[in-house]
Amino acid sequence: MNTRIIALIVAAVGVGGLIIYLVDRFPGALDSNAEQASLVRALVILLLVASFVVMSPRLNLQGALRNIVIWLGIGALILTVYSFREDFQQIGERVSGEVLPFQATESANGDLILKRGQDGHFHMEVTVNDAPIRFLVDTGASIVTLSEDDARRAGYDPSTLDYTLQFSTANGTAWGAPIRIEQMRAGPLVARDVRAAVGGAGMSKSLLGMSFLNQLNGFSVKGDTLILMR
Repeated sequence: MNTRIIALIVAAVGVGGLIIYLVDRFPGALDSNAEQASLVRALVILLLVASFVVMSPRLNLQGALRNIVIWLGIGALILTVYSFREDFQQIGERVSGEVLPFQATESANGDLILKRGQDGHFHMEVTVNDAPIRFLVDTGASIVTLSEDDARRAGYDPSTLDYTLQFSTANGTAWGAPIRIEQMRAGPLVARDVRAAVGGAGMSKSLLGMSFLNQLNGFSVKGDTLILMR
């Protein structure tokens, strides 16, 4: 069979497959007679143009076929990525959760999922008054406690605060300054008017305590995974 005829048949099969896919993707699109007539006219015009191009003696058929195959492959790849975009997004979030455990991943129902860090603790990045701050999740801490450096990033001046709160820590007694945080946000989770404190100079890590966690719908630990419920 003539190679040019084969090319026309391949093109016709490809167009037919595309039409079947679109009809399945958009049911009811060809229910009316007018829509069917428009499709037939478009196919006739496409067939005439394709026949003229393929049958032209000046056409480098081999090169044209190669380019067609390349573009069809690119189109198929784009369609595949688009069709499975949600799956690829979930895979990316899972990989990010393993590489950057302080970056929480969001589940389908809006919960946040954290992976335990190599130090055995859960770490989480939370936006405090528009400042991103990395916390150590501490369910034993009654309130959120900011280090002095993180407090400055969140808009507080530690030198103007009154350190009147007394904390019992593993290293002894510590003092902190009571504050109220206007808003804390982690993905879809938002806590407002959060009771908190700024720790003294010896505090190097900010603690995400129960004054934030109690504003959620709950949390649970399953193995090396912490789930914060929306």
